[in-house]
Amino acid sequence: AKAGLPWEPREPSEVPLERALRSRILKLSLDPNVFLTPCRDNEKASAEAMATAGRVLELDENLRRLRFKLVPKVISEEVFWDRYFAGVERVRRFVIDSVDSGGGATAAT
Repeated sequence: AKAGLPWEPREPSEVPLERALRSRILKLSLDPNVFLTPCRDNEKASAEAMATAGRVLELDENLRRLRFKLVPKVISEEVFWDRYFAGVERVRRFVIDSVDSGGGATAAT
């Protein structure tokens, strides 16, 4: 199975959340702290995630700009993507958990 983009639903129950996921995940590239804060060892980017990196850069102009500024002067390519995808997973958990607990993440953008 081909890995989808970071904001694409992975389960049928996530389909209604796609807009909220996309909106929040695209905002990650507006926050340099996402990329300057170390992530835990268990948050390394998977091979599946890395397979989508090129497409993500095509779609997220801010991410392209930030990568140009940070890599390799500030952080390595590998660290950049580890931190990006760790941020993606945090956003996904937040959006999905807030719906599970009755919060209206679909309305929040």
